[in-house]
Amino acid sequence: MLRQVLERVEMRLKATGLSAAAASKAAGLSEDAIRNMKRAETKVGRAGVSTRTIAALAQVLGTTSGWLMDGVGAEETAGEPMTPLLGLVGANAASTVMYSTGDPTNSSVPALSWAPEAVAVQVVGDSCGEIYPDGSILWFEQQDTPPSPDMIGEIVVAETEEGHVLVKRLERGEKKGLYDLKSVVGETLRDQRLKWAARILASVKPPTSRRLVRHASERSS
Repeated sequence: MLRQVLERVEMRLKATGLSAAAASKAAGLSEDAIRNMKRAETKVGRAGVSTRTIAALAQVLGTTSGWLMDGVGAEETAGEPMTPLLGLVGANAASTVMYSTGDPTNSSVPALSWAPEAVAVQVVGDSCGEIYPDGSILWFEQQDTPPSPDMIGEIVVAETEEGHVLVKRLERGEKKGLYDLKSVVGETLRDQRLKWAARILASVKPPTSRRLVRHASERSS
């Protein structure tokens, strides 16, 4: 049974242009989820797959759980759940702001099955190095609350008082209520006052990330 499931997974990976790792991550699973399924298929007594895994992968792969599990019904769903791509965010290595909240994209990306309220942004610039390279898509929970203490040391999406949305490592600033926004590559933005900060829930790097973006003209056609 698992062999047939994997065959259908491969069909949808080719149809969507996603890699196994990218599809697994976008589904909220471990990066090795599909690869682990392939390993399990070769081991006696370990040829099963959970319905949660199937449901998560089906949404990302643009199909249904029934088709992915048993080949029942249509292969492609009529309308894949999407989430808005709010804008382009980041800074270059010299910490010169390149884009901010006012830059609309009129585009969308697949929604996270396990966090359907999450929104997405696309990284520009190289300040996050290879962790989130230029062109990466990041999903995060949209909110308007200031950073919480347990976010210190994490890479977050944050908006400054000036309205610039950046992807940086969050550190404490010199004074209470101020934060340092640290680049993996380049200079640190010191003592920034933030409107909000949010944890990154999922990410997909290029070139796969470019295949996920759906523009308004494509959705209406």
